[in-house]
Amino acid sequence: MEAKFRRYKSGDEEGIVELIKTCFKTFNSWKLSTIDWIGYEEDDDGFTKENALIAEVDGKIIGHIQLMHRRIRIGRSIIDCGGIANVSTHPKYRMRGVATKLMQMALEVCQAKRWPISSLLTGYGSDGYRVYRKIGYANTTFIYEYIGTCENVDNTLKTLRRYVKRVNEMGEKDLNVVMKIHDEYSKNISGYCQRSEKYWKKKIMEKTYYHSFFHEEKDAGIRIVTEDNEVNGYALSFNTLKASRSQWMDNLGLVMEIAAIKREDLYNLLNGILNRMRREGVKIFRLRIPGHEELNEPLRHFEIMKGAIYMDYIVNQRRLFEAMKEELEERITKNCGEIDYEISIGSPYGCTKLEVSGGKINVMEGKTRNHIELTSDGITKLVYGVKGFKEILDERKDIVRIEADSEALKIFEVIFPKRIFQISPIDEW
Repeated sequence: MEAKFRRYKSGDEEGIVELIKTCFKTFNSWKLSTIDWIGYEEDDDGFTKENALIAEVDGKIIGHIQLMHRRIRIGRSIIDCGGIANVSTHPKYRMRGVATKLMQMALEVCQAKRWPISSLLTGYGSDGYRVYRKIGYANTTFIYEYIGTCENVDNTLKTLRRYVKRVNEMGEKDLNVVMKIHDEYSKNISGYCQRSEKYWKKKIMEKTYYHSFFHEEKDAGIRIVTEDNEVNGYALSFNTLKASRSQWMDNLGLVMEIAAIKREDLYNLLNGILNRMRREGVKIFRLRIPGHEELNEPLRHFEIMKGAIYMDYIVNQRRLFEAMKEELEERITKNCGEIDYEISIGSPYGCTKLEVSGGKINVMEGKTRNHIELTSDGITKLVYGVKGFKEILDERKDIVRIEADSEALKIFEVIFPKRIFQISPIDEW
């Protein structure tokens, strides 16, 4: 019988959970339940049951996608993103186009909700990866992390030995300041997500979330702040030795976030969180933190590990650039002053014209004389700053065609600089 495709309806949760556990060993070993699935809506305001997409045969759920809403930062810009999560097809129904149809449905939902971009994480070269590439998702970047043993950590702590400012436990009283630090710090990182106060309380303060549905009790997490007269930074980590549900590698500690505005505060937090995990018996350390230049010295003792690939589909290119207007205008005003110029950017997702006038940008459809045509991989790398325009121009592999004078090239370089990219594990879907 042919599969039927539809949105979630009440009572689907049992079939969804059973399918996810069939398709993913990690969810099975963690013992994902319908209570977890339904309760996630209370903890994560990017999750709603109605955004679960279903394929069924004879009343049995054989395919599923969860569409998550994230508000992703690119500098001062905040982009509404439709995150693709838990793509599942029952083994008996694979290779029949079920996942492809569900993905197309997800992109239609993003378009209807006016979310300009859809993103996902997957294993490079996996079955899912090949489906996503065929649909048109771009290879934006791999997710990197630092990994080390006690030896690596002890060498790092020697580097940080003069950064011994006292750190304290993060409490409810610190939350407002911590949220402000997160928002300010994330302006320098493409990929960090905007969070509501409820999200902070539910996912970070009351429980220890470390990815998607996966969470442990509060005591499995370490939450610290550093302060002088007031809080000026925070760090979050997960100690798997205190996990009750997870089937993790023994003695593993995961640093999920470190955030502060000043370098010395980052150093104090790194010192504090590593010392704390060392005292709690952690033997293997993974740090999912942005690779800031100022952290090069202490982190040179760690190895860098490549993980999942982050992929994007630009649902509406014009809308994406409209959402980035404030950020682009700020870059132009700062570096070029008030100029009048037109440039355009083409890709498999569309063609967008930027009219620059007096430091302001008008975004519209269309092509100008000063035009650059990019691959799908090129446009997403450029938007996030995974590669700056100068790097893309020098490499040429993601440029299909370029017709631009020297002034236009300068504008492209100014509005598309290289940036740090990172997704916090807490925000992953």
